[in-house]
Amino acid sequence: KPKDGTDYKLDYLAKLAIAGGIFDLNSPAIRKDFLDAVRKNTIEDFFEKHVFKAAKKDLATHYDSKELRSFLNTYVYSGEKEVLVYLFDNNCESIFDLYFIQAMRRVNPNLIIYLVPTEGQVSNDFSVRDLKGTLNDETGRFVFKDLIKDLEYLTTDDIKINSSKKVKVITKGPMLQGIDLAHLSMQLKTVL
Repeated sequence: KPKDGTDYKLDYLAKLAIAGGIFDLNSPAIRKDFLDAVRKNTIEDFFEKHVFKAAKKDLATHYDSKELRSFLNTYVYSGEKEVLVYLFDNNCESIFDLYFIQAMRRVNPNLIIYLVPTEGQVSNDFSVRDLKGTLNDETGRFVFKDLIKDLEYLTTDDIKINSSKKVKVITKGPMLQGIDLAHLSMQLKTVL
C-alpha cells in the first residue's frame, strides 16, 4: 500500500464494480456493440471499451473519491471488526462486486459481509442461484477461492452474528428489482 494510504487496487476494484453497474446489456447501443463483438470474436475489446476503460477514469466528483477513501479507511484499512451489508444488482456488475469483496476481506480479515442477492430470478439481477453457479463453476472456485472458504449460506431467519464464517449469504433476499421495505424477508430485516 502506498505511503498516502491509498490502495490503488481496491480503488480500481470499487470503480470496476461501479462501471459494471452502469454497464447494461439492456441498453440498445451497448447490446448492439455486444452482439457485434460476439459476431467478430472481439469480446475482450468490448469489455475494455465499456467496463475496464470506465473503471480507470476518476469518479464523478471529488466528493465521490473522498467518500470512497473514507469507506475504505473505515471498513477495510482499519483492520477493525466491521459489518457490511452488500446488495447485488445485475449479473455483470456482481462478478466485479465479488472481486471487490474478496479483495476487501484479504486486507481486513475481520470484516463481516452479508451478501444480498435476489432470492429468485428477477430480470438480470444477481440471484442466490447465480451466486452459487458463479462460485461453484471451475473458474469461480479458482478465482474466488479465498471468498469461498469463508462463506456460508444462511437458510433460516436465525442470523448467527458470532459464527466463524465472515461472509454470509442472505438466501431470502428481495424477490423484486431493488429494495421495497414493505416486502423484506425476516432474514433480511434481521441483518439490516
